[in-house]
Amino acid sequence: MKLTTGTLVLAVLGIPVIVVIGFAGLWWASNGLVSCGDTMLGDARSPGGEFVATAFMRNCGATTDFATIVSLRRGSAPFRPDTDSTAVVIDGACEVAVAWADSTELTVEHDRRCVIFSSRESVLGVRVDLRPK
Repeated sequence: MKLTTGTLVLAVLGIPVIVVIGFAGLWWASNGLVSCGDTMLGDARSPGGEFVATAFMRNCGATTDFATIVSLRRGSAPFRPDTDSTAVVIDGACEVAVAWADSTELTVEHDRRCVIFSSRESVLGVRVDLRPK
């Protein structure tokens, strides 16, 4: 294969431009310029106050659907949706209710028509019981 001046110019200029665009996109995403909005729906503190369960709605813009999320955190920690332990993720906007059966069991009631995207049986040592209504 014979290199022409055009091929050489494309290689010298094109590859660095692609690399710069890639790094700019990563920087843009990692600096919060692509972000989701979270709206708290409600929370419930465990009977001993050790944990807080929070239900919230996540909206990441026009190209994605809403998600209804239930997360758990230690009772002394502030609500931080990106770092709290996720117990349940429901596709779309779904009515949920969180309640504590006791200090080690959380009940999450949800509309039976909603689609559960993911759920965990236990989070931070707390059993999570999903109940359609």
